[in-house]
Amino acid sequence: DSAGAASPPTSAKFSTGLYTAADWKGAKWIGGKMGQYRAEHKLKGEVTRATAYVIGLGYYKLHINGQKVSNHELGSFTTYTERVYYDTLDCTDIFMGGDLVIGMTLGDGWYTQKTVAVGQPQLMMRMSITYADGSSEDVVSGTTWKWSAGPVTAVDIYNGETYNASLETPGWTEPNFDASGWAATEDAEPPSDHVKITSHAILPPIRIGEDYSPINFWQSAPGEYVFDFGQNMAGFATFVMPAGIDTEPTAISMLHAEMIHGPPENRSKVYHHYGNAKETNTYVTKGDGSAVSYTPLFTYAGFRYIQLTGYPGTPDFKTLTAHFVHTDYELTGAVSFSDPELDAVQHITRTAAMSNFQSIPTDCPQRERRGWLGDAQLSAETNMHNFDMGAPYTSFIQQINDQQDPESGAVGDCVPYYGHGKIPADPAWGTAYTFLSDWVGKYYHDNQIFEEHYEGITAHMDELVTTSKNNGGMGSLLSYS
Repeated sequence: DSAGAASPPTSAKFSTGLYTAADWKGAKWIGGKMGQYRAEHKLKGEVTRATAYVIGLGYYKLHINGQKVSNHELGSFTTYTERVYYDTLDCTDIFMGGDLVIGMTLGDGWYTQKTVAVGQPQLMMRMSITYADGSSEDVVSGTTWKWSAGPVTAVDIYNGETYNASLETPGWTEPNFDASGWAATEDAEPPSDHVKITSHAILPPIRIGEDYSPINFWQSAPGEYVFDFGQNMAGFATFVMPAGIDTEPTAISMLHAEMIHGPPENRSKVYHHYGNAKETNTYVTKGDGSAVSYTPLFTYAGFRYIQLTGYPGTPDFKTLTAHFVHTDYELTGAVSFSDPELDAVQHITRTAAMSNFQSIPTDCPQRERRGWLGDAQLSAETNMHNFDMGAPYTSFIQQINDQQDPESGAVGDCVPYYGHGKIPADPAWGTAYTFLSDWVGKYYHDNQIFEEHYEGITAHMDELVTTSKNNGGMGSLLSYS
């Protein structure tokens, strides 16, 4: 200390991630279909620490003893045969002794989407438990877990989600629930025999960033209402309906759109023209007059407007609340102007950037939603001036390397690559590998990025030279060189 006396000894504890297959303590891949997965375990005593390590492909929501512990939305989009991320969740405060009940809902995400189609929904989980007497044990996923279909009957990242409330099973994530009629789970295969399982700590999760109440709504047709949230965003909306409204099962649909056909006073409908992306969530009521609060679990849309159809009555400003979702990075830069129009441009720039970072930088939040490298490199420095992008871009650069051809060094136009664009990439797209690495190194003083990707970048540059020579000096390649 300041007087030169030795400070008293102190101690601290920390835990590391899971590095090898053995660290998963025998956890198995299980699944094969959407639905509710349940496990029950008798605890041995007072719990002093409990940590869940979770992989859910496509997307998942996790409850322990009735409490939601997963704190993210959606999930990461990767070259799944090369890399998947696991989440580390502290569950200590949930345990009060007695039984442990794990309830995980699995839904289709990018992993199962028909344009990606790596596999069917599946999970792997390890729950590490430490007791007050110093002993410990692990509860892991396996075929002793039980499965039931649940209320999510259809879901697609582009087309939306269908939720049938009459199929809910109240209490299924809590102790003392009778799951005797549930089916046994089945073993599932990992995405590949060489997949890298990486901690999600490198990549901030997708979360709800902001909530928006409607600034206006109007009736566009009998039984149809359009809500305007005053802000274009990527996300979804919570739908609420008070008790006593529905007297029979009713399908209520929510079509998301970025535009309307005309002014509200003309009773305008939404203008939605993406044929490959229906962006419609449907909630089917129980028909018993019970109150409703529904937030989609496994999909998102790009929108400012929602067209609500089938509501059995007259909605109000509380019927829908929009949620802006994006990768949860920190806002680090700020600029303001004396001209309000320039302030508006800065606001639009930020919200567009956030809408287009859903674990990877995307080209748009509605039609394609893919990681086109041309878009990624053109927006990168703007993002770095506004947000802390060190971790998100480090993750994305690794993903470029994950899908790089080990023989030729070529990278794809799009990352992850599932058929969008070509391999090898157009030079203006593929050189994102070089530029992003350079900017992360310079903006964040990170020399490690160069050490990790030197071989990959030089292989890519060699591929550009080879392609140029083989094509007689192709103009775009020569101009880049």
